Amino acid sequence: MQVTIADVAYRGKGVAKTDNGVIFVPHTLPGEVVEIDIVRRRKNFAEARLVDVVTPSPLRTPPVCPLAGICPGCCYQHMPYAEEVRLKAAQLAGLLAHLGNADPAICAPPVPSPAEWNYRRKIVLHAAHPATGTVLGYFAEDNTTLIDVPACPLAAEAINSLLAERRASPGFMRRLPTHQRITFRWTPKDGPMVWHGLAPEKPIELTEDSAVGPLHVPGGCFFQVNPPVADELLKAVQEALRQADAHAVLDLYCGVGGFAIAAAQAGARVFGIESSAAAVAAARENAQRLAPQAVMEFLTAPVEKSFAEAWQNFKSKDAWVIADPPRAGLPPEVVQALCRAKPKGILYVACAADTMARDIRSLSQGGYRAMNSRLFDMFPRTPYFESLTRLELVG
Repeated sequence: MQVTIADVAYRGKGVAKTDNGVIFVPHTLPGEVVEIDIVRRRKNFAEARLVDVVTPSPLRTPPVCPLAGICPGCCYQHMPYAEEVRLKAAQLAGLLAHLGNADPAICAPPVPSPAEWNYRRKIVLHAAHPATGTVLGYFAEDNTTLIDVPACPLAAEAINSLLAERRASPGFMRRLPTHQRITFRWTPKDGPMVWHGLAPEKPIELTEDSAVGPLHVPGGCFFQVNPPVADELLKAVQEALRQADAHAVLDLYCGVGGFAIAAAQAGARVFGIESSAAAVAAARENAQRLAPQAVMEFLTAPVEKSFAEAWQNFKSKDAWVIADPPRAGLPPEVVQALCRAKPKGILYVACAADTMARDIRSLSQGGYRAMNSRLFDMFPRTPYFESLTRLELVG
């Protein structure tokens, strides 16, 4: 059948509105007439495979990667980067309005990435040994088929060089454990490296430059893959705290301490909570180096189990909270605890705009209002982006 694409939804699939309901079509642009095959029907929508572009958008561009359309990691390679950012900004505004019950007019202009290619300082591949030969790459959309990836245009050039070198080594490829993750990592100071699993067998410490100073990051700990955009996010958090004259900040999911140090450098007393002991140890060391005069404490514990007690020991009339949860968003018990604690404001850093909007709706029922929100495109060419939303207690 032929359909016309009206819009592009969150996570990158085109939206066609038909008499039989909404159909989601990947790799399409608004205004295009496309031929599709329905591959899956749901109660309220259908999913389709793109067969042919009958009437292409004038914005349609050829993909850079030969695996585009096969590898599910990228969904925006068929358009200019500026159009991708525009669509993502519209998606953020739409999610805030429809899921978050917030005014979409609070959205500030988006912050694009300085680089749309070769920006990732970390990629994680998987290995398998079928009869046809070793495969090292990403999983397909079915999460079962493994796609061989000789190079990834999103990865830093140093990572692709190391990947090519290791793929050319019969010994390296032969020893790859089936289905185990293979991590490729690079920083300008430490150079490219590779290890089996998500963390190296022997602990190593990397150094990442940041807007608050050089941060030490254990090899297996989380750090943003696009540091130039992460710097813009750090500076935005710091400026928001300065404007709010925040003297006390509780940093949830604090990682190796980037936001905590930004808050301390803005003059706040800081308490950070993080479940990873290695990340907390790094946060303490980073804080001592980069904010030696500040009052900073860190606790190793799951946020959902420790927030209430931490707040009782930390509460302040003008306290603010920084929340940077994983993609699943804030656990319900944390949302409820925030509504009971009633900090003066919350800076919500999100890598998943849908769960963030869901949490904002719940927080609004506890007396908070979303005052502004901004997209930071940490992951060009992929469905994802970061956002920063400022909420203030109004009820």
